Amino acid sequence: MKVCFYGNTGHATTALAARNKLPGVQYTACCPSYPGENLNKLHTTAKKLGITLLQYSCLDEMLDAEKPDILVVDNRFAERYPVETKALLAGIHVYADKPIATNLSDLFDLYKTVRETGKHLWAMHTTRYELHFYTVRQLILNGAIGKVRMVNCQKSYRLGTRPDFFKKGKPTAAQFYGFQSMP
Repeated sequence: MKVCFYGNTGHATTALAARNKLPGVQYTACCPSYPGENLNKLHTTAKKLGITLLQYSCLDEMLDAEKPDILVVDNRFAERYPVETKALLAGIHVYADKPIATNLSDLFDLYKTVRETGKHLWAMHTTRYELHFYTVRQLILNGAIGKVRMVNCQKSYRLGTRPDFFKKGKPTAAQFYGFQSMP
C-alpha cells in the first residue's frame, strides 16, 4: 500500500509510527495543505525512520503522480472535509486528523461517501491503543477497578495575560468574577 501525506498541522507523523508493524506499506510523498506550510517535522520524522518523502507543491499533482492507496489528511481542521471527500471519491482510503468534519452535514456526507465508495475513513484517535490506556481499559473490563467516572478537562492554550490572583493560590469567587470583596 502506498501512503501520501497532505499537510502536517497536527499529527500526521502518527501514521509513520506504524511503519514497523505494517510490512509492505510505502510512505512516498507529501505536499503542503496551504502555501508556505512547513513540512520539516514530517520530513525529519520520516528521515529518522529511513523514509524519504518526495514533496509536491499541491494535492492534485501528488495524487496524479503517486496514486496512493491511503491519504493522510492533516490540514487545518475546518478545511478537511473537501479533501477527505475528494480522496474517497478517487478511491483512496483516508486517515485524517480529528475532527474529520466540523458540522453534521459534512459528517453525514462523509458517511454517505464512505458507504458509496467502500473506502475507509478513520480519525487519528491513536491514544486509545497506547499501552497504558489499553491496559487500563482491560483492567476495567476485567473488573479490577471499581466504578469508573469520566472527567472532562481541556488544555488551556494562550488566553492572554492572566490577573495576578491566578498566580497566588485559589482565588475567591468574587476575585474570579472581578467583583470587589464585600466589607
